[in-house]
Amino acid sequence: TSGLTTVSLTNTANIEGQAGHIVITGNSGTIATWTTPSNMNIKWFNGSAPTLSTTSTSYDIVSYYVLDSTTILMNGSVGYS
Repeated sequence: TSGLTTVSLTNTANIEGQAGHIVITGNSGTIATWTTPSNMNIKWFNGSAPTLSTTSTSYDIVSYYVLDSTTILMNGSVGYS
């Protein structure tokens, strides 16, 4: 959705192997905050969250994988149009 600034990941603790994709459409900029349950940490591919597309007709995909009870691995692919 347009103007999305925060994404909260919930119900991920102790679900090792859970994986999925978050598809973001028409956002305009960067999601400043990705939150998790207090005992979880996000580890981004290349060390930081991706900068999202600014085109209203594009799609960005953030993939995640719950490695263990404390770590979520994430990667973004942006600019599908």
